[in-house]
Amino acid sequence: MNNMIGIEYFAVFMCIGLPIICITLVKLKKHDSKKSSQGKQEILDEMYYAVKDMKKRISNLETILYDREKRS
Repeated sequence: MNNMIGIEYFAVFMCIGLPIICITLVKLKKHDSKKSSQGKQEILDEMYYAVKDMKKRISNLETILYDREKRS
């Protein structure tokens, strides 16, 4: 059972975290070529809110997993 929880956390990271990181890196690469400080600030803001949203989603998923484990 414990191994399944680890796999689920890994799956959550692969589905949510990895795409956010990749998209952010692509956007940063595009904006580096433009040398736009305002653009960089916008990207940092997007990253902040994306990570904040991801934390909330992970917290919700942890609650769901905890409830499932509690029922078993």
